[in-house]
Amino acid sequence: MLAPVIRVASISVFAVALWSAPALAQDVEPLPVPEEDISEFLDRDLLVDTLMRDDVPAVEAALEARDAAQDALDEAIADEAPQMVIDELEEQLADAEGALIAQAEGFAEEQQAIQEQVEAMSDDQVIAMNRSLNNTLHNGLVPLIGSEDVMRILDEDFNARQINAFTKAYEAEAMFLRQSDKFEDKYDATGKAQFLTNADRATTKAATEKAKFLGKVDRFADPVVEPLPDDPMIQPLVEEAVVAAARDAEKEARRMAREMSRAAAKESAKVLSKGAAKAQAREEAKAQAKEERGNSGRGLAKGKVK
Repeated sequence: MLAPVIRVASISVFAVALWSAPALAQDVEPLPVPEEDISEFLDRDLLVDTLMRDDVPAVEAALEARDAAQDALDEAIADEAPQMVIDELEEQLADAEGALIAQAEGFAEEQQAIQEQVEAMSDDQVIAMNRSLNNTLHNGLVPLIGSEDVMRILDEDFNARQINAFTKAYEAEAMFLRQSDKFEDKYDATGKAQFLTNADRATTKAATEKAKFLGKVDRFADPVVEPLPDDPMIQPLVEEAVVAAARDAEKEARRMAREMSRAAAKESAKVLSKGAAKAQAREEAKAQAKEERGNSGRGLAKGKVK
């Protein structure tokens, strides 16, 4: 009987240490987030866990592949399989171990970056992020937000409206990608090409909806107000310019008021003139009608005399 192969002792210890991390110990299920008090959203650990959720499945898949390779090797050894089979399974296990280590190291690096970024956020930004992602979590969605994306929040100092548009972009993307995955599963189960077409459409929709919401981020930015210079040589000039601007504004207001007054007077005169013209026309029409009636009466009288 062949001696057992124990090449994976080191990775087993590493895996135990890795999976003791809080971020990986949790399922990718919606986290319950209190809604009664806004201060409850000031939870930096919650935000880190949320932003790391999209990295968990890759580590889980690598761990499952490593465990499967280990089980296959153990079973082959127990069945006294040929050495050639053992050697091949050992190579497969070594590859699986290498992939798990790479995934774990990548996860640790990303987690460290995310933690530092969240610590650098203001309290208002943390609250806004947790509030905006609350709906995403309760819908079971996993937003694909990485440290490169979070860096933009810090670099551009996003306000609450910008953060809301930002997170909505990734929520929409996650929703349509989930639909795409469901269509792909139906295609795998049925082989119907229409499901694959629907999956492609959902993937395209995910990209367009994400771009639509990200396009709103700049629109919601706070206006930039340049501070006045503190140079004592420049300050009097600035104050003089402010006074001159106020004086010009007052002059412009008076000018506009005069123009409006003139325009109103012209309009009033025009209305009066039209009224007078109409009155005169009515009087002339009455006089003419009266004269015509008089002429008609005289004509009739002459006829009777004859």
